[in-house]
Order: sequence, then C-alpha cells, then structure tokens
Amino acid sequence: MYTGTVGNIALQDNIYVNSAPEIFIQDAEAGPLFNPDQDGYYWQLSGTVQYPVDRLGCFIDVSLGDNLTVNDIRCDKTGNQGSVVKRNYLEMTFTMQQMFPLSLLAKVINGSSPLVSGGFEKMGIGQPNNNKFYQLLAVNVYDPDNSDYVLMHLHRCQVVSPFNIQMRFGEPWSNQVTVRAYADNTKPDNQLFATVIRHDPSELS
Repeated sequence: MYTGTVGNIALQDNIYVNSAPEIFIQDAEAGPLFNPDQDGYYWQLSGTVQYPVDRLGCFIDVSLGDNLTVNDIRCDKTGNQGSVVKRNYLEMTFTMQQMFPLSLLAKVINGSSPLVSGGFEKMGIGQPNNNKFYQLLAVNVYDPDNSDYVLMHLHRCQVVSPFNIQMRFGEPWSNQVTVRAYADNTKPDNQLFATVIRHDPSELS
C-alpha cells in the first residue's frame, strides 16, 4: 500500500535456504584457515595431520541461537528507557544419527581418545576435558550450480550436553548434541563468537 514518499527502501533477496547445513569440527588450536582474510575476517577450516577436520554426518533438527543477559535501564519517573544487552554465548543444537567412528563420537560425548588396533576401536568414558575447545563450521550450499553458499564459523566451542543415545527398535540410534560457542578473546570485538560468510557473486557486487 502506497502511503507517501519514504526514501530509499532496501529489499530482501528472493532466496530461500531449505536444508540443514553440513557441520565440520576441528581442534581450536589449529586456528581458522583465513587468519584473517584480506578483509580482516577469521573463518574456514584446513585439515592437517596434527589437526584433522571431522565431518559430522546424518543429523537432523539443527538450530543456532544465542544467550543474552538483558538488564533494563529504569528511571523512577518515566519507567524503562532502554536495556543493557550482553551476549554470553552462541548455542547450536542438532541430533546425530551416525555413531561411528568412535574417534568422532568421542568428541561429541566427551569420551577419551580411542585406540585403534587389530580391527578394534576402543574408547573410555571418564571426566570431560574442560580445557578442550573446537572450532565449528556450518555451511549450506544453497545454489550448487553457481557455488553460492552461506557459512557460520564458530571460533571457540565446547560440547555441553549430557549424552543420551536413543536406541529405539527399528530406528537409527541418535544422540542430541548441544555446542556452545564462547567468546574468543584473540578475535576482533565484532567477531568474538563467530563469523558469517555469504558467497553469491550474481547477487553481491
């Protein structure tokens, strides 16, 4: 409905992302591949022998949100005048339906590093290592023909959910995972928790 001159109007792209992203994790000690890139952004993984990249597979119900502390600014005479908002962490949740190899499962249930020998893979479950952090990359290619994608690189993550592997008859085993991305003080203030990258040359100039 036309209601008068309103100046410049920014329109949203008529693009819809309709599937879950692919999720990759790597030891945070490795640091991102672009550390930083030419524009000052920190993102992308690069697998090495010392710090391999693990690709999580067959998962559902992926979500990403944040945790905020909100304190109102209140004046006795006029009431609330605003809020002081502080971001505490980002949180990603998803349900895994693949359990193997144990070397990958160990990272999402806080198990010990498995031993592989003579056709066996052996993993212990003890106390979680609270000094272990990962970087997480979630990427969705929304136009494969043109290699257009959006990705989220979370810099400093821990798995914080207790594992609860569901073993229902006739269904795949599954385990819900919660990953928190905490502030990485080695990154610039505008990228403390994460970096979001979109590649789409046909839409972006």
